[in-house]
Amino acid sequence: QQDFTTPMMKQYSAIKEQYLDCLLFYRMGDFYELFMEDAHIGAKILNITLTGKSNGKNKRIPMAGVPYHAVDSYLSKLVKAGYKVAICEQLSPPNKKGLVKRDVVRVVTPGTVLDEHSLDKKENNYLVSITNKQDNIAMSVADLSTGYFATTQIETNNMEQTLLDELARINPAECILPEKLYNNPTFLQLIQQQKNMNIFPFFHWDRFADTAKETLQKHFGVATLAVFALEDKPFACQAAAALLGYLQETQKATIPHIQKISSIENGQTLLLDRSTMINLELFTTIREHNTKGTLISVLDQTITAMGGRLLREWLKKPLVEHDAINKRHEA
Repeated sequence: QQDFTTPMMKQYSAIKEQYLDCLLFYRMGDFYELFMEDAHIGAKILNITLTGKSNGKNKRIPMAGVPYHAVDSYLSKLVKAGYKVAICEQLSPPNKKGLVKRDVVRVVTPGTVLDEHSLDKKENNYLVSITNKQDNIAMSVADLSTGYFATTQIETNNMEQTLLDELARINPAECILPEKLYNNPTFLQLIQQQKNMNIFPFFHWDRFADTAKETLQKHFGVATLAVFALEDKPFACQAAAALLGYLQETQKATIPHIQKISSIENGQTLLLDRSTMINLELFTTIREHNTKGTLISVLDQTITAMGGRLLREWLKKPLVEHDAINKRHEA
């Protein structure tokens, strides 16, 4: 624990204490500064100079900074490396009399990054929450950039395979878990089989899950969850409420553009399991693990990002009804 002596570094320490699982981008004029261990991590990943800042008599602390006008590109690198970043802004104008007021205005994570340069425009950037009770898996999915929000509760006697199949279909950038599951080595090793998915504990999971019904009803402005067919799915409600709470906490806002809860299940489509998608090389090749040579690379002649995302969804969920197949084929 560093003993900070200057007023500004004491302010930094108090804010950092609230975001120990994040790198803290601390705004100082035209730069966001990283201090202490954060500075070492930032300097290594971002290839920026590690310097020092005075902390009282004959003491210096590690520091590294990035210009605020180019922050998105640096955030992108850190997020792709699997870090969460808390953005701390100056909330009062600089003055000579006292300390500038500062606070975190949002937290950027792999599943909540919104900068268009950081996202593959033809792929959804999914964030999932997972919990399990008895023989049930509950999972919620969101794409903050589009407002998509869905949930499901699956009863299964093969939890491991069901979970891996669902994750393969969704291909999330980030997964949040209740602390109990995150601290379960067997469960963690299982879902770590899903490539390129960052996994974090959500320390406030229970706060939202314990009041799931009220949390969801308040956000969506409904008197009953029957409108979303969730009245008899308590675990799905818990996963959805925790995910919504996580989004509200990272964005420091109510997320008004998420306006409905969809169901992940759909009886109109064929459920492809993980092995099928891998062996058919729909989205990634088996040997090189890249897109070149896959079915999507051959079929994707779409012009817009929305079209590219829709085509991916169609490939993940092939139609099973004869009339619907013919209608799509004719189109």
